[in-house]
Amino acid sequence: MKLNLPRFKRPKLHPVRPFKRASKTAKKRAKKSWRLTARFTKPIRRQSLVWLFSLSLLVAAQATLIWAPTVGIYVNAVALAGLAIIGLQKTAARKVAISLAIIPLANMVTATVQPKTTIGSAVVFYGIILLLALAYRFMFTLDFPMLHTRLLAKGYGFGIPLMVVIGQMVGLVGFGFLRHHYPYVGYSLPLIALVAVVFAFTEEILLRGLIQQQGERLFHPAAAAVATTVLYVFLVLDHGTILTLPIALLMGGVLSFVYYKKKNLLLTFTLNAAAKLTYIGLVAAFVLRK
Repeated sequence: MKLNLPRFKRPKLHPVRPFKRASKTAKKRAKKSWRLTARFTKPIRRQSLVWLFSLSLLVAAQATLIWAPTVGIYVNAVALAGLAIIGLQKTAARKVAISLAIIPLANMVTATVQPKTTIGSAVVFYGIILLLALAYRFMFTLDFPMLHTRLLAKGYGFGIPLMVVIGQMVGLVGFGFLRHHYPYVGYSLPLIALVAVVFAFTEEILLRGLIQQQGERLFHPAAAAVATTVLYVFLVLDHGTILTLPIALLMGGVLSFVYYKKKNLLLTFTLNAAAKLTYIGLVAAFVLRK
């Protein structure tokens, strides 16, 4: 017996295009991610512009002071005024602006005092920086007296000797470049060694303890480390010889990297002091005795 069953038309199958659908989905996700990223990074981008402007003011003031001291004093005054305005207008960047303003203020006071010797100018300049940096660091850390660090107390047994070795290597490289450009000829070596240690402590309190620390809270820590390296270069650069540039870059980069990784001023101070003392010791042993 033959059954007459209804015939169903076979549905037409359209070719599936998985790549087209996937690309549309990816585009939607990318647009959504971009909007979210732009939304959350907008304050950071604004703060970065403030940071770049502040850094440019200070670099211009230092560079002008090195190569044109008479004009540099006026540029430092402009930089100090600009940083003061930033500190008053931008709450988020206030601590960074105050920290940066220490350098042009110290330059202006040193120019007013007008020490007669090279070491006298350096002592006045670093003395003002040390006093202001210690005062501001104390005020900035009142709300969080216990700073977090990745280095435990038991880690100093390895960290301090390592910093001494690295500092000695940097000092050896510095001696290779600057052995004939020693600026403190005629002064007693113990006095120069003591001054070098105080200078190292001052640089770390200002650059790492204030500027880099506050810069990390303003935007990315790596960018703060790079900016602090640039400031260190213009802080210690000597117009008498261009050979100080590679040494300043090396020294500033190593110090900023160590602080970026460990957030510990004792390590950076040890490295800085070891490098300076090694350079002074090698100059005393191989140059000044000739």
